[in-house]
Amino acid sequence: MIEKIMMKKIYYLICLVISSISFAKAQDAADILRKCLNKANAIKTLSYEVKNVDKNFFTDDTTNSRWQSVLDFSDTGNIKIINREFSKNNNYKEFYLNDTSYIFDFSDGTYTKHATLIRYIANDFLDVKARLEFLLHKKNAKFIQEKDTVIDNIDCYNIFAKSYDTIVNNEHNFGYTYFYIDKQNLLTIYYKDIGEGAATKGGKSIGRISNFSQKHFYNYVVDKPLDNSIFSINTNQYRLPNNKMLSVGTKAPSLILKNLLDKNVDSSLFQNKILLVEFGSTECPANPLANPLLNRLFQKYDEKDVLIFCVYNYETAEQAKKYIQSQHIQFPVYLGNANLKKNYHAFATPSFYVINKDEKIVRGDDGYYDDLEKDLTTTINSLLNKK
Repeated sequence: MIEKIMMKKIYYLICLVISSISFAKAQDAADILRKCLNKANAIKTLSYEVKNVDKNFFTDDTTNSRWQSVLDFSDTGNIKIINREFSKNNNYKEFYLNDTSYIFDFSDGTYTKHATLIRYIANDFLDVKARLEFLLHKKNAKFIQEKDTVIDNIDCYNIFAKSYDTIVNNEHNFGYTYFYIDKQNLLTIYYKDIGEGAATKGGKSIGRISNFSQKHFYNYVVDKPLDNSIFSINTNQYRLPNNKMLSVGTKAPSLILKNLLDKNVDSSLFQNKILLVEFGSTECPANPLANPLLNRLFQKYDEKDVLIFCVYNYETAEQAKKYIQSQHIQFPVYLGNANLKKNYHAFATPSFYVINKDEKIVRGDDGYYDDLEKDLTTTINSLLNKK
């Protein structure tokens, strides 16, 4: 009996020691992340380059990009940012100055300007900083310090964080973040955020999505004086784009499209037809709301003088095929290009146009809303009744 009591005491003591070690490790991991955040908050000037890998929410397609950024925090309350993308065409440069975002598109000589809050500006360093703040303030977040590692010949802390991890209706919902932090300067060298779960857009379900975002930072330069001239903006060589959709009565631009076999679509297909054209994107979170609507309308007007189809302007055929399968799309999908998007003023996705048999615009809708299906149906029916 005494032996059993002693064994039980030893067992509880071992459990207590293990729990204490686990708690201490969690505290150590959180402390490292806290120091990393403090370091980020103390920086006055910063430049870096970053390689990104991002996964489409709805398919397994990934996008690779490389950016160079310069940030100036030295003027309290007035953050300055420059983001420059290094893509094949190197077409974009973004400035954030005096609570205003400027985006220059070198491909067509246009720029946009709008007042916005810093939290809505896309910047990789600020994204990681915001994630740190979120996790450190989240009540049930869990932190695990794993074995140190080496990245780019830099000794790094290896921290794993769970923001949530549940099983609901036999579905695994989770959010995991991985930080690889330079042990010397406490800057994030490598960052990965993955997750899966149910998602909504505008209060409506868009199904389950999976998230994957990976950032690899390099060439950090911290707290070195900046030449303020790099933040000067000259808009004289650029023009503001016309972001309004084509007005009712406008002759519809030619639909120069390719099918998913990379063959040109015969333009005669669209002649003497009522057209409902959606300009979409496989990455747009509102598109999953539009897809069922278009499926229903496609079935409703099958075998009538109505063609309903979607145009993707930046996707490849393979990307479109994967999206069609994941979203159970029944209507035709074609491929356009940047010029077609510009000609139709389809600057937001999804955008919708109804075109009559005289090739005139009779309706344009910028974005999804609750009564869109009813309104599109009314417009199409009125055109059919004019026969």
